[in-house]
Amino acid sequence: MIKRRKANFNEEVISLIKGAGYNDLTLFQKIVMPYIFKDKNVIVKTFNYPGKTAAFILPLIVKLERKLKGIKAIVLTSKALEIKKIYSEFRLFAKQSKLIAAMLNENEDIKAEIKFLNRRPDIVISTPKRLIDHIRQKNLELPNLSTVVITDIEGSSDSLFYNDIRFIFSKFPQKKQIILYSKDNNLIIKNPVIITGNNFKSKKIKHFLYRVNIDKKEKLLRDLIISKNLEEFLILCKTKNDVNNTHKYLQEHNINSIKIPLIGNIPSGKCFIADISLIGDSKKRIPVSNLINLSVPSDEKEYFKRCTILQSSKKQVFNLVSEDETKILYKIQETIKVETKNEKNPTNKDVMKGLIKKIIKIIKEEEDPYELNKYRKIVKQNVPIFLRAYFSAYLFKQSLGKNNVLEEKKNGFTTLFISIGKNRRIFPKDLIQLFTSNLNIDQSDIGEIKVLDNYSFLDISMDNATKAISKLSNSNFRGRNLKVNLARKKGNSR
Repeated sequence: MIKRRKANFNEEVISLIKGAGYNDLTLFQKIVMPYIFKDKNVIVKTFNYPGKTAAFILPLIVKLERKLKGIKAIVLTSKALEIKKIYSEFRLFAKQSKLIAAMLNENEDIKAEIKFLNRRPDIVISTPKRLIDHIRQKNLELPNLSTVVITDIEGSSDSLFYNDIRFIFSKFPQKKQIILYSKDNNLIIKNPVIITGNNFKSKKIKHFLYRVNIDKKEKLLRDLIISKNLEEFLILCKTKNDVNNTHKYLQEHNINSIKIPLIGNIPSGKCFIADISLIGDSKKRIPVSNLINLSVPSDEKEYFKRCTILQSSKKQVFNLVSEDETKILYKIQETIKVETKNEKNPTNKDVMKGLIKKIIKIIKEEEDPYELNKYRKIVKQNVPIFLRAYFSAYLFKQSLGKNNVLEEKKNGFTTLFISIGKNRRIFPKDLIQLFTSNLNIDQSDIGEIKVLDNYSFLDISMDNATKAISKLSNSNFRGRNLKVNLARKKGNSR
């Protein structure tokens, strides 16, 4: 068995990944690598996460002792095409190392391979069949072999694959570490650590789901940012055109965001927006903790890549999806064992609270109290005490601009009169249920609700108001025939 270096493995690994142009380990690597460093036998049964190959390459580079000559690790793969991929990954991370790797493939010239083996490489990457050829010709010296990696990620259709592995194992030293990537364990491995999808239920990543009609995603995005007081975030859109439209919408509502270019460094800032091509560059990490998905990922790998592009250790993922997209998202999250919390869309009240909290924070952290005191004295001297709250409310209203959600409802909605109220034990939630179930609309399609003793008022779009009058008028609800009409404006006689 090889003597291991007594060193800080974590520091060496970070040095290697930075040398390859990466900033941090992936979640997969953070979970799998500690067991490899502890010389545990490991069986990995889930592969929907990036960084699979580097998860065993990096420990091999750090652990293998260069002073001991000869083969110290063998990587066996069920697919010949994987050999070059694994070798390329090794070359990428081993730039600072003097370790040598050899590729063995039955499609290549065996004589050339023998010449390379005579140079006594540290790592051999091969298919089982080709390795058996060299074992039978006695081209391999294996007294220092300590680690064997087997990658059968796609699942070998050839039943002889594991028979070949068993034969190979009979020629290896008995004391060796085995790392197996396979959904089906067809080998007898002593005391393995088994890693499944359950290992990736990270409490450091919180996932939220918001349902919304596609044409209202931008508004929900604005309401979410304001109500949650999100000071730093990354918004991912499907296309560049979506990025430009969303960026413009946020600017109009006084929410700053920076478009991330596909090529070049990440701009300085806290609020970013980009299209999904950003995740194609696995070296980029965005220094924020909040991810907002405006489009549903295509599969579980893309969803995980989106989550891992954030550099923060504690992350929140907000998914803004339509009804059709919800089904796709649930299927993805079920595959990678993600627990998602269904959230109610922010109400007008939530948005106003968020705006007020933001102003209070600015007063406490950014404004000069001596400067504000000058204005405070002027207000105190000129505004009667019983009007100061109204004075503040007026100034607040004026400061909102396009973020005045109360005015938005007035402009986009009409008010319905409903002939039932508190006396029939009616609450706003009851009216929401009545309208959403009968009109097949979302809660976000309903505005302000006022429930009085004998009747109620509900704000809704004109199209839905027409449907409600047609469908709900004269219907029986809580033992009473309903009357649903357009509410008369104040000042109009009945």
